[in-house]
Amino acid sequence: MCSDKDMQIFAPAKINLTFEVKGQRSDGFHEIESVTSFLDIGDGLEINLSECFDYKKEGQYAHHLPDDINEDLVIKAVRLFEDTVNIEASVSLRLVKNIPAGSGLGSGSSDAAAVLKALNTLYDTRLSISQLCDLGAELGSDVPVCVHGGTVMMSGRGEVLKNSALPYNGYFLLVWPGVQSATKDVFEAYHKVSKRPEFSNDLTAAAISVNPEIGVCLSFLQKFKTAKHIDMTGSGSTCFAVFEDEAHVKTAMEYTQNKFPAWWVRIAKIID
Repeated sequence: MCSDKDMQIFAPAKINLTFEVKGQRSDGFHEIESVTSFLDIGDGLEINLSECFDYKKEGQYAHHLPDDINEDLVIKAVRLFEDTVNIEASVSLRLVKNIPAGSGLGSGSSDAAAVLKALNTLYDTRLSISQLCDLGAELGSDVPVCVHGGTVMMSGRGEVLKNSALPYNGYFLLVWPGVQSATKDVFEAYHKVSKRPEFSNDLTAAAISVNPEIGVCLSFLQKFKTAKHIDMTGSGSTCFAVFEDEAHVKTAMEYTQNKFPAWWVRIAKIID
């Protein structure tokens, strides 16, 4: 049965507030622990029932999506859903890509999670959140937490989720220095460098070794004395500074934009 609803969905950016690497597994993946939450900025997704499947990509960072449609997480999510519930999804998809890919903000994973949840509603297939999280794990390590939403401690490879309190909060100044960070490369570098104890993300030193621009970005943010926390999300390359005062974060954003006009700079808050 199909729902008669057309859907407009917000796919929020993910942020890793802490990130610990606990060890490497026999399958090559790493065990991690990370307090993760979601921000009030993200991609937009429109899904409508249609006579035939159609997919359009728009937005500032649509060019970051794979040229090969078979490598696009949105398409992978559609096909996985089809295989799971044994239907052919006749939908029109329109993705507005506002968040850069390879930025550590999980935009591709959040898009895939949004597609899984939307199709579950449109086709009234009544898969539980737990079942959708299991499907998400087949698409990528960050997809289950994006399906789940909220503030959680993610562990294992990312598939073990437990509700968590926020370690800190405030106004987030997000800065992406214009380089895409490949998670595989950063994890490979992790074992070759020493940790940076001033950051709560264990991957920071490794990410800097792969993309030195991240180090430039973090060093710049450390100059803001009113910031109460400075860190990097995911495997990079977005860095962030957290402020208690809205006026301070706005001043910091303006200064950053003037100093580095090519960088992507946004203010965001954690959503409930």
